Amino acid sequence: VQALPGEFYRGDYRGKSVPDEAGEGFDLYTLTSPDEGRAVLFEVYDGGDEVLAAIIVAPSLIEELWPAARD
Repeated sequence: VQALPGEFYRGDYRGKSVPDEAGEGFDLYTLTSPDEGRAVLFEVYDGGDEVLAAIIVAPSLIEELWPAARD
């Protein structure tokens, strides 16, 4: 099993540049159901761990819920 490295930043950076200083580093491990409809994600930080349950949906559904700003 191999982890995906990531960085956590507090705040919403959509449409903005991510700060130059490093975020809080973590390693991400994912277990996915055979039909790829559900997943359990493990974020491993130096100060502790987080476990998340996820339902995997089509990007079109997400865009319906939070549409991008239109010009």
